[in-house]
Amino acid sequence: MEYFGYDVVNIIITLLVISSVLVPVLYAFVPRQPQDGTPGKPLVQGANGRYPVFDIMRGIAIFAVVLIHVRYLFPVEWYADIDHDVLNAFNAILRFALPIFFIASGVLLTPPALRLMPVLRFYGRQLTRIGLPYAFILALLLVARGEFDVVYFLRSFFTGEASVPYYFIAVLLQLYLVYPFIARLATKRGWVYVALGVSIASLLYPPWWNIAGVESMMPFLFFFVWGIYMRQQLLEGVVSRSYAPWLVLIGLFLVGYTAFPGPYFNAQIFYGTAMFMLLYLTLTRVPISGHAARFFAYAGWMSLWIYLVHFPLQEVLLPYVFAATDSGRIALLLASAISIPASVAVAYFFAQLYRFSVEKAFAIGTSAARKKGEK
Repeated sequence: MEYFGYDVVNIIITLLVISSVLVPVLYAFVPRQPQDGTPGKPLVQGANGRYPVFDIMRGIAIFAVVLIHVRYLFPVEWYADIDHDVLNAFNAILRFALPIFFIASGVLLTPPALRLMPVLRFYGRQLTRIGLPYAFILALLLVARGEFDVVYFLRSFFTGEASVPYYFIAVLLQLYLVYPFIARLATKRGWVYVALGVSIASLLYPPWWNIAGVESMMPFLFFFVWGIYMRQQLLEGVVSRSYAPWLVLIGLFLVGYTAFPGPYFNAQIFYGTAMFMLLYLTLTRVPISGHAARFFAYAGWMSLWIYLVHFPLQEVLLPYVFAATDSGRIALLLASAISIPASVAVAYFFAQLYRFSVEKAFAIGTSAARKKGEK
């Protein structure tokens, strides 16, 4: 987690400013579970069993992540060509991205029975779905850099230190680790406030950001717990359709940012949650169709692969883009325009490579073990 001294001040002041006027919107922020019989419009699943609404939200979020890292890699010598405050605003406004991923994970996971075998099967599914693709890309990245050795690979797997964005995977795996034990507690309103308190406290106490070299889940715990709490309401479409409380929270964030500008971090508790709901309400009102919707839904489906490959790709590609022009503004536009389709294309390539190598080998090994057990 990268913080500068003034980031801490920004976070503290922004949280205090927003919290001081939060009471009128607190009911919407952590709404009570609806009474039985509340009319709603359940989300429709696609033919693949996925929810297009959440795929599109993840697609928007992953492109925001890609653009954040364009800003991250932007050459310092061009800060004079583009107002530094504009760059920081560009960076801060996109910081709804990771909250969307954490909330969506809480919504879409199904809690296992709290017994040994169901919990182990849950861990096995998440390791196969998240851990193996991550290990595959991490190994290729370290080999390409000439840095691969088993000890460093294992350390990087758990710490995310091999590439700037990989701490997110370490945090996500921690959340999955505790999920079977908190899933039912998180359906209670009181536990949402507990998670909110833990996340705010951890943001104000830097030693909790990183524990034993591993990025901590605590600054992000609220998003995950809030997603679990809101699961029924979001999937059944029984949430309030009012935009007002969420627009208030977004407005408060923008006021706080305008008063105290700087490079904000991803744990934007109020802003991230409000942007999630703003997208959810919009996407459940507007018919989801057309090429743009399909493209964002595909990006959401591929979001893990895009997340894993985009930053190493940008480190290689963007220096050539930046060298192609003398204008910082044009360079920022070019880098942003090129990074998104390039990341999708490279993610597709490595996803296919993974499916035809690791997944196929895993399937063959599983089949062989099953036949051996039948003899």
